[in-house]
This record gives sequence, structure tokens and C-alpha cells, in this order.
Amino acid sequence: GNDKLKLILTDGDLKKYSLNTERLDYDNTETRRILWQILDEAKKETGFDAAAERTLVQAYPGRRGGCEIYVTRLVRPAKRHGREEVYRFEDADSLFRAAEVALARGDEYESALHKGEEAYYLTLMLPASVKDEPFSALSYLEEYAERIKGGGTGAYIREHTECLIAREAIKKLGGFSSSEGAV
Repeated sequence: GNDKLKLILTDGDLKKYSLNTERLDYDNTETRRILWQILDEAKKETGFDAAAERTLVQAYPGRRGGCEIYVTRLVRPAKRHGREEVYRFEDADSLFRAAEVALARGDEYESALHKGEEAYYLTLMLPASVKDEPFSALSYLEEYAERIKGGGTGAYIREHTECLIAREAIKKLGGFSSSEGAV
């Protein structure tokens, strides 16, 4: 597809680039340099530009030697009108209760759920009609979570946490209760 690329490196290719499948580690500066050299060569041949968006790279040893590298561009959704708000939940129970209240109130905004090391993050995309005031229509969420303020918070959350629910998180979470199982 337009956002995916599969590279197959033979044992000869690995030798050419001085790579070893046991030591393929993106945290290693040399491995990262070689990978981007390979991706630049692939761009010249295919037009696939891995640097155009955030990129997920997965490498696996091949069945008959060599390795397979899967490259996926993580295309960001188009900008939307309105604003984004992020709420930090300490536990799943608070998250489920807040989602139930939001559904009961009819607040089914576009939403996503991410999990960090110590908390859950509910991101809401609010239409421009929802005003940002001290006692806004969403103040009730602060009974369950901390509202995180600051530009770029949503982007940071998306990059540094695991996405559990990409769309309609409130709707999907609102039907659960903590007794039915945690996220």
C-alpha cells in the first residue's frame, strides 16, 4: 500500500551493510544510520518516503537467512476544527465511571484512549461550539480525572503512550463497568 513497505534483505545484503540480525537495535546509532541509508535507497527505487511522517519499523530474521523489514508510515489525521482536551485517569474504574456519565449526558465527542506507564489518557476532540470556560460543560470530568492543559499535550500522548482505542473511546468504554474487566 501507499503507507507500507516491505524490504527483504538477503544474507549478502546484511554483509554489505555490516548488519547482524541478532544485533538489530534501533537504539544503536550505527544501526539507525544504516537503516536510513537503506530507506533512502528504497525511496529512490519506489518513491516511498519514510521520512514524510512518523514511521514504525519492524525487523524480523528471514526464514532462510537475511531479514525482512516492515516500514509503516503513521499518517496523522487531518486537522479538525475545534480544540483537543486531554484527561489523565489514575485508574480504570474512574475512567469507566467518567465514560458512563459522559454517555448519560450525551457527550459522545470524538475521543481516543491511550495508556501510559502510570495512567490512562482520554483525548477529546471538541467542536468549536464547546467553550473553554472555568465551569465548562465538561467540568464534571474533573471529578474523575485531571485535565491536562498545554498545547501539544495530545501529540505528546499519542507519541509516548500505547493507543488502546483510536476512535469513539467514550462510546466503547461507557458500556463497561470495572467489574466487567479492566482495560
